[in-house]
Amino acid sequence: MSESPVWRVPAHADLIWRRWPGETEYVFYHGASGDTHRLSELAGLVMELIQEGQGTQPFLLQWLREQGDTAAEATLANVLDTLARLDFIESDDAPG
Repeated sequence: MSESPVWRVPAHADLIWRRWPGETEYVFYHGASGDTHRLSELAGLVMELIQEGQGTQPFLLQWLREQGDTAAEATLANVLDTLARLDFIESDDAPG
């Protein structure tokens, strides 16, 4: 049985983000692709946690539960899938 993955921002991503006061969305610029993306507040907060080095599955699940998410596993799976498809994150168990 393998340990849960640790999520991190790939070195090549060169992410720059901004959240304006009073706004719930985040805007991320992906330097590697040149694309700009709007993220929901939840996805932006998860990205902040991952960028701070808090990208373990158990930590992120516990954080979601503390926010009152009763479907934390499904929520996290959806958010991580979206962030991975945008090439914002990778896991330590990703083929490399």
